[in-house]
Amino acid sequence: MSAVFTSDADAYRQAWNGFKNELAAENVAFSASEFVLGNGDPREVSAEINRLRPDLTLTFGTKASRLATESVVRTPVIFCMVLDPTGMFRSNSAGVMMEVSPETKLQMIRKILPGARRIGTVYSSETFLSYAKILEECGQMGVTLVARKVETEKELPAAVREVAKKSDVFLMLPDTKIYTPASVKAVLLESLRAKFPVVGLSSHYTKAGALFSLDSDYNEVGRQAAEIALRILRGEDPRNIAPMLPRKCRLSVNVAVAQRMGIDIPARIMKEAKEVYGT
Repeated sequence: MSAVFTSDADAYRQAWNGFKNELAAENVAFSASEFVLGNGDPREVSAEINRLRPDLTLTFGTKASRLATESVVRTPVIFCMVLDPTGMFRSNSAGVMMEVSPETKLQMIRKILPGARRIGTVYSSETFLSYAKILEECGQMGVTLVARKVETEKELPAAVREVAKKSDVFLMLPDTKIYTPASVKAVLLESLRAKFPVVGLSSHYTKAGALFSLDSDYNEVGRQAAEIALRILRGEDPRNIAPMLPRKCRLSVNVAVAQRMGIDIPARIMKEAKEVYGT
């Protein structure tokens, strides 16, 4: 087996440990060659994997996953720890997405902001399916989705301001086309200025100024990837394995943002939070 990491980040190592623990629980022995993408030529990594021809290639993070799904053709690829898997679904690939389900996000919004009846969001052509799922879930929960479509990050700040004026809370979608470090910073600064709460994509966003975020449980993502690995090793075709959503998630909350916006987060929710910022 080959394991390819976008970086040596702790989150990837947690997922890797979950993967190994799940295989150990199933009494499956394996050996792995590990590759961490650095400043060198990533093509050398894919060339080496193609030369080794392992039974499986497991990837962590967007950069490693894109590299493997685009250039590793001789072995099955299992990707994980990816927010936006667009373009990664090939005949030899399967994986676990990092995005928390729309239902889970909306349920948490209801718990933290029970009075929110209008949820705002901005999407592009790349995240239309995510938008459609949120729209469907909003309909089932009896809340209104206020949305605007944009195609460039330059359009994002104005779109967010427009949507926020008509919404009780703004929900970010995992869209690398419109969300860049600069545009995210602009959105969060506008959120604090205009005092509209933002639901971020991860604890990094919460720390930077989102009211709260839901992360996937990294260890559990690794265990889910191991389940896919076992199915492939037992003969199942990767193309027949539907992508998985994370089964567990981790809540992060920014209490300083909540106080600034006059939001009282229930004590039971605070007990659920794995990370609390702004104390």
